Amino acid sequence: MNLTESAKITEIAVNNAGASTVKLKRFVALDSVSDFMLSDKHSITTVGPKNKVLRLPPGKAYTISALFKPSSLGDFKQPIVFEFEEEQTSHTYHIARFLSGQGTSDDVEDILPTQKYQHPKPVARVVDPKVPVIGGVPPPR
Repeated sequence: MNLTESAKITEIAVNNAGASTVKLKRFVALDSVSDFMLSDKHSITTVGPKNKVLRLPPGKAYTISALFKPSSLGDFKQPIVFEFEEEQTSHTYHIARFLSGQGTSDDVEDILPTQKYQHPKPVARVVDPKVPVIGGVPPPR
């Protein structure tokens, strides 16, 4: 069974919907799942001695790319935490979100249903008038 080799790239938009400028200090993936890789044009994801900070004015957005390339079949979830700092008050806060993806193969795609399942219609109980019903004692349970 060969895994489908198509890697998917999803764009994540980080919007500043507030009234003041915030600094995007970093964003990290909490689990060590190697099926998701994050990248951005200012390399804020890069961990090193020079931590880069991005100023995000009100109403502006910053785009992060998430590459999903599954290593096996199944559903994958990756928690990501964004760290922000308010520029005026230096108050730091975090926002966490989940990325999710599904690893599949051609074999799995082949056995998927082609139409929605419909329950069978109930069979009507018909009493045949030609068959006599003889009353009696019910059998023991």
